[in-house]
Amino acid sequence: MNFRSLILLYPVLLFLQSCSKVTPCDNIEVFGHAAMGLSMPNSGYHANSMEAIDLALHFPSLTGIELDVRMSNDGQLWLYHNDFLEDETTGEGCIEEKMSSEIEVLNYKSIHKEKLVRLSSLEIDSSKQYILDLKFNNACQQNLVNVATYKQALDLLWKPNILLILPSKNLLSNFSSNYRCMLSSDNIELLLSELTSNEWYGCVIRNSKISEEQVRDLLATGKKVYLYDIRSPKGTLTALKKQPSGIITDDVMASQSICN
Repeated sequence: MNFRSLILLYPVLLFLQSCSKVTPCDNIEVFGHAAMGLSMPNSGYHANSMEAIDLALHFPSLTGIELDVRMSNDGQLWLYHNDFLEDETTGEGCIEEKMSSEIEVLNYKSIHKEKLVRLSSLEIDSSKQYILDLKFNNACQQNLVNVATYKQALDLLWKPNILLILPSKNLLSNFSSNYRCMLSSDNIELLLSELTSNEWYGCVIRNSKISEEQVRDLLATGKKVYLYDIRSPKGTLTALKKQPSGIITDDVMASQSICN
């Protein structure tokens, strides 16, 4: 390219540079926690509800959504965060103790009285990523549900854009052959050991429990690092500054404002 051509092209380059907007979220994935966030006044709809999911998937800044999954007594997978139904719904007891026919008539105790969502009723958007936080504890019986039955139900819904969060390193062998799995823990030493020695896709850790340097140490294993428990614009910026692979935010509105 000669000098004259470069002079003529220079204004165009300046224009293109002015149009390219750099945000703190560049190269960082952003997920909505339980779709639009847990117990957030500005979320619009109850966490894990179909209404919250539909709303979250329309935010262009979101890579995808994280959802909480529990298994009912008849082996069906349902979206619900808490141990006990009475915490958030018109029901009582635990999902793990209920038949699906009992769960499907319940409502959240929220303004919109949303229904609980059966995982199989979701239409998976191939343009988004879905992180499923698998919950195996039955708080009513203080034991764990059958992992093989849980996996069998999950396998019926398998999609390539689904990632899993597992609460224990002991569960990896049950799911790693079919899924990208992430270990959830606040123990940095455990995470470093597991990411280095096992076939994890990555890890999930509270934003308040990890420093920028520790994020770099975990990323050095070649695995992904996702931060969660992010509930404000300040928390969002703090998490993004640590340069993780991604964040799972409760404040989707703040993330949209910062990342858009």
